[in-house]
Amino acid sequence: MADVRNANNKSHLGVTDHWLKANYSRGSVTVTCRGLIGTVYAFQLKNSGSNFVKAFKEYEAPAASESDDFHGRSDEIDSIEKHIVTVEQHSDEIGAPEACLHSICALTLPLSRLFQKKTLDLGAADGHVFDLLDVLAKRWETCDEEFALVFEQVKELSDKIQLAVEVPRITQRQVYRNNPPHTTPEEYYRRIVFIHMLDSVISDLKSRLSRDTLNSFRLTVLLLSNIVNCTDDLLQSSVKEISSMYGQLLGLTVPSTRATLILAEVHVWRSRWLRVKREGGIFPSSVEETAKECDRHLYPYVSSLLDIFISLPVSVAAAERSFSTLRKLKTWLRAQMGQTRLSGLALLNMHRDIDISIDRVIDSSQLKNWMFANEESIKNQRKVSNENFISRQKPLNQLEGRSTEFLTYDEEKEILMFYEQKLFELCKIFKPAMPPSVVGTGFHYFKRFYLKNSVMDYHPRDILATCVYLAAKVDEFNVSIGSFVANLRGDQEKASGIILNNELLLMQQLGYQLTIHNPYRPIEGFLIDIKTRYSQIGSIDKVRPKIDEFLENYYFTDLCLIYAPSQIALAAIIHAFSQEPGSLDRYVIDVLIPGDESHLGPLVEVI
Repeated sequence: MADVRNANNKSHLGVTDHWLKANYSRGSVTVTCRGLIGTVYAFQLKNSGSNFVKAFKEYEAPAASESDDFHGRSDEIDSIEKHIVTVEQHSDEIGAPEACLHSICALTLPLSRLFQKKTLDLGAADGHVFDLLDVLAKRWETCDEEFALVFEQVKELSDKIQLAVEVPRITQRQVYRNNPPHTTPEEYYRRIVFIHMLDSVISDLKSRLSRDTLNSFRLTVLLLSNIVNCTDDLLQSSVKEISSMYGQLLGLTVPSTRATLILAEVHVWRSRWLRVKREGGIFPSSVEETAKECDRHLYPYVSSLLDIFISLPVSVAAAERSFSTLRKLKTWLRAQMGQTRLSGLALLNMHRDIDISIDRVIDSSQLKNWMFANEESIKNQRKVSNENFISRQKPLNQLEGRSTEFLTYDEEKEILMFYEQKLFELCKIFKPAMPPSVVGTGFHYFKRFYLKNSVMDYHPRDILATCVYLAAKVDEFNVSIGSFVANLRGDQEKASGIILNNELLLMQQLGYQLTIHNPYRPIEGFLIDIKTRYSQIGSIDKVRPKIDEFLENYYFTDLCLIYAPSQIALAAIIHAFSQEPGSLDRYVIDVLIPGDESHLGPLVEVI
């Protein structure tokens, strides 16, 4: 960029170079090209190439003769260039706003480090937040003295690089808002920057880390590493806060007895693990493992509180940190990148220090816990759920003199098929239109839930609506509970209560394994591969309706519990092309698995 630098009543025409440093900060340096006669101002150049050339012609200094003191002039230029470089080196530090921000962030830095620890003591964070708010409040009360120290540092640096600290000028258009009243630059920056910045930080801390938010940290007292070491007073105060926040969710409607009932159960829970500690036993290291060790019949309140603790939305800085990587990821060559791919690349960039095993990526929870060898295995699992309910309920019915007739496995299967049809109809008439991935995820949840439960345990009508609502949230199909129940017939307020009450139950029965791999993305991948590597097949858009029809029929089968999504996707494509003049047999043999016919037999069997 062409520019003019004035110093010591002399002007120098030069070029300013800008570049991106290795740490992605801006770097720049000014190279003086030629000394000029008199004082020239930048507005006379307009930063254009033609004016840059004209400036040489108009203001060019005469060539140095043998009698000129060339060395003196050279030293003069060197001093100007050193001054310019000094300004460039300190350009990010000389502003009063930057100094104010630095002084306040120095106080919040320990809290930021505390919240980014992998093993966070939320109880310690609770106290540190209030300590920080107390320090900031005192700094606000003594803002005159505090800012005087900050401004003194700004003046020292400004004197070092020979720049005066001045109040921003008022532009011609600034007619409705004048600068605040002030007599000195120090007073101006204290009023307009320092005090406002303190107010903003204090209000943000109070809103983001409110008393309700900090009280939710009290649930950490139930962790085994904490409960065996905390004092009785801390345990009692924590349980009191927990009971006031979550008592109604636990079904405790009488406020006066909430804390007593929960505290009694927590004391028994604590006594058990103190005994384990004395015997040298091993403690679970996470909330999920602690919840698995908690017997829901012996400790119903503790178990429910641990479930609430697991499902609490945790605020992290990953979203903010991702913005720093977008400049490297979202380039012009990747302008068509989707949200899922962009988020994945950003996470890989931020956590590149983590060693990722390919086998672990492939070995998903869907493959480990929700895939069966054949239909017979699924049938046996559902029979076990039916028999478990009958074995639990039959003795109770006999004691109460009620009927001991129960649904058989075949009757339950017919009921589930009926409600699967209702689930599909709900997704089809839903407004706004529901993406296919949400429909597939909802069917997955519904089938998984009734692998472990009987329809005599929970009514499928209530569970199917909860499955679709949870699927919409997991697949980021943003719809509020009010908009969701507006698509249901009947009492919408009652339906809303049923869905919200069953949501936690559904997540428990799914083992909190909510990520579902549907065949839709593999289908798009196969179609792109066919279009690029087997172009002789012709247009592929003609088979899309038949692929959609295949997938709609697939919902009403147990294929998703037996075969991988990629196998289902390939079967759907081959089935669609089988009804067209073209065939994909050569694509599968020659392109998909060239030279390896050992996989052909199992693949044909699957399809």
